[in-house]
Amino acid sequence: DVHIVYATIASNSVRGGGGRGGTGATGGEDGTGGQGGGVYNANLFTFGKTILGDNTAADAGPDCYGTLIAGDFSLVEEVRDCTLTGSTKTYTGVDPLLAPLANNTGPTETHLPLFDSVALDGGPDACYDADGSPLSVDQRGRVRPVDGDHQNGAECDIGAVEVQGYRSLSVDLSGEGVGNVESAPQGIDCGDGAADCHEEYDLDTIVTLRATAGKWSTFNSWGGDCSGTASTCQVTMDAAKGVGAKFDLNPLVYLPLIVRNGP
Repeated sequence: DVHIVYATIASNSVRGGGGRGGTGATGGEDGTGGQGGGVYNANLFTFGKTILGDNTAADAGPDCYGTLIAGDFSLVEEVRDCTLTGSTKTYTGVDPLLAPLANNTGPTETHLPLFDSVALDGGPDACYDADGSPLSVDQRGRVRPVDGDHQNGAECDIGAVEVQGYRSLSVDLSGEGVGNVESAPQGIDCGDGAADCHEEYDLDTIVTLRATAGKWSTFNSWGGDCSGTASTCQVTMDAAKGVGAKFDLNPLVYLPLIVRNGP
């Protein structure tokens, strides 16, 4: 029997065999069939306040396969090949809107719910583990619950991560040259044909920005909440931040033209 709470089971795939739970193998390994990219269950699998989404399967049940007992406040994106019993307070057929797996502080990489995700403050007012004991931190060791959407007070996020509250990062390009600024974790892709110059990041996320000069141009320097002339800079999202990136146009080089008459 398996009983989990406040977990995020996402971005797994199965070519053959099953995902987690019951008699299935771990997602991504070969087996006897391609069902249950997130959870394949043949016994007893109970979950609550958990996200099952963005998984894939070769044959059936991208997110789940079999019969699962759902506790309150869970989210299952694809339910067409599994049966959910138990709670009626479960989000189904909803994209969890998760950011890619990334270093969001903590001992492991995690999937953050994005600003518009229903997982953000989608759980109860108080968080408890599978044994009913108070749960005061998320997978990263960050405080639970937090008013992540700044609306109805502190509520638990669905899944393994408790968003601490998003902060805005804006990038502004200047200078006569052209160039691009990208971020890690991803979100900013600004300039030289790209127009995503604003992104929301969880509190205290460390964002690395990289400037790449375009054609006939050179990166000059950072401004605002970054400084220096190196191609990368880091900002810690403990507040809203604004960063400038200046690109210069390379000077034209004139070569002498020598014309000779005769042999």
